[in-house]
Amino acid sequence: MGGAWTDGKFQIGGGRADAYHGLGWIDDTGSSQVWVAYTYYGDATLNGKVDATDLAKVLANYNQPLLSPASTRRPTVWTARRSRC
Repeated sequence: MGGAWTDGKFQIGGGRADAYHGLGWIDDTGSSQVWVAYTYYGDATLNGKVDATDLAKVLANYNQPLLSPASTRRPTVWTARRSRC
């Protein structure tokens, strides 16, 4: 994969990048862990499919104000866009 983990970049390798998948992540503040998975865009739960559970997560945060750097509230889930290198 190349590169140090400290450079802050994750990349999809091995010819797996396509128009439907990307790297998704969940910041689990309860367990102080960050989960990263190669999954479908829109898969908010990282279970490998886009379903009603993912929609519920989106709707729960719909129209919420953006976070400020000083905020203690953190986003639950984001799905990263594929980068072209």
